[in-house]
Order: sequence, then C-alpha cells, then structure tokens
Amino acid sequence: MTFTSPDFRVNLSPSDWITHKESILRQIRLRYLDSQVLKEEIIGNQAVIEMKVLISTILGEQIQLERYELSRYCSVWLLEKVNVVEERFLGHTM
Repeated sequence: MTFTSPDFRVNLSPSDWITHKESILRQIRLRYLDSQVLKEEIIGNQAVIEMKVLISTILGEQIQLERYELSRYCSVWLLEKVNVVEERFLGHTM
C-alpha cells in the first residue's frame, strides 16, 4: 500500500509506481540514517512538513532539507509533493 496521491505517482498505479521507484532507489542505495522535523503545519486538509535528514547513497552521505506536502482524503493523509530544498555532502556547512 502506498500513501501517495495519483498526481505524486504521475498517474501510475501504486504497484507500478513502487516497482519503478524501488528499482531506482536500490540502484543508488538510498538509506535514511537520521531525521529531524523542523516545521509542521496543518491548515484544513493540507499539511506541510519540513525535515532535516541525513541520507546515504552511492555518492556518500549528505544532509538534506526536505519539504513534504500532504492532502487529507477522508481520514487518510496522502503525499502530494516532496521537494529537496537544500542538500550538502558531509564536510560542507549547511
């Protein structure tokens, strides 16, 4: 099951989207190592979450500022957008 909107999945079915993305994420060996919520805001059926995360890929470890936008459908929150606002490889200041 995926908690993503059809727009987020570019209108792919959940199973097709997972199959496609899983292949890419395995290739780059993406792993989330740590995260910190910096901001969370809910207005009606919309939510924004900003996080500082430490990830690891085949390129090494880096810190990212990520912004998640969600919409509530009935009682379920679905991911609409994820934006990497800023990214720095370790050894650089953020």
